[in-house]
Amino acid sequence: GGFPEFNYQQVDALFAGANAAVKIVPTDWLELRTRGAMVRARDITNDGFIVFIPPDVLSQEVTLTRRKLWGMEEVRLGVSGSYTAEQTRIDLNQDFSPPPGAFFLLGASVSASIPVAGGRKLSGSVEGRNLTNQTYRSYLSRLRYFADEPGLDVVMRAKLEF
Repeated sequence: GGFPEFNYQQVDALFAGANAAVKIVPTDWLELRTRGAMVRARDITNDGFIVFIPPDVLSQEVTLTRRKLWGMEEVRLGVSGSYTAEQTRIDLNQDFSPPPGAFFLLGASVSASIPVAGGRKLSGSVEGRNLTNQTYRSYLSRLRYFADEPGLDVVMRAKLEF
């Protein structure tokens, strides 16, 4: 199939945006985190929108922490959700296809450390992303013209300190 090609032209533009993050720790074992980002951009030269500006994003994370639990240390359990809105501030004549729709991604993680001989520490974690196996395409990905973003993803990590 064909491969899209873009021609870019410099214009006068006005950008504005905000990133915000709020972290609340009501107890030593509970942490709540909310993040949001938005960008607005306007092509002043042609009185229009600018292509490939990120859509609005809002994410929430809840983390439970225990210093010690069942012989393990630094035990953390987290659940997160991220909502990405559809980018509606666009000029359809500047892109090859309309922007993809909004999507919500769910994630979770668990991690802990175990003390081993000689004062060493064995740490491990399991993280799941896109736990609902949501089919989606990111507006900022140039691959969105051809393929969906990855589905369910599970990452396991182990580390031995010595």
